[in-house]
Amino acid sequence: MTQAARRTASTRGATPAQRVASFALALLMHALLVAFLLLGLKWQTQPPVAVQAELFTPPSPRETMVAPAPVPPRAVAPSPAPRPVETPVAPKVDIALEAQKKERERLEREAQAQRKAEAKK
Repeated sequence: MTQAARRTASTRGATPAQRVASFALALLMHALLVAFLLLGLKWQTQPPVAVQAELFTPPSPRETMVAPAPVPPRAVAPSPAPRPVETPVAPKVDIALEAQKKERERLEREAQAQRKAEAKK
């Protein structure tokens, strides 16, 4: 038999008293571990330290704050009546189109006159 097989065989043949003892020892070790952890956490906990400051010069006396006198509300003058809004008169489209057409015709006539003058030279 190999050594691992002998170890397994030896634990299988343990008496009930040995099993109870091993269980009790394992339980005791776990309880001690939990107790040490809890005590260790409580032991590390420290109460907060009070903070103190030493003043080298005495604090300046505070002036008593006097509330400013309330300002009386100003009388609101009535606003003048709004003037009616004058709508601008839109130029008639026909007139504007006629003016553009006359301007184009004038420019064309000037261009033709220039061409004729160049052609005569």
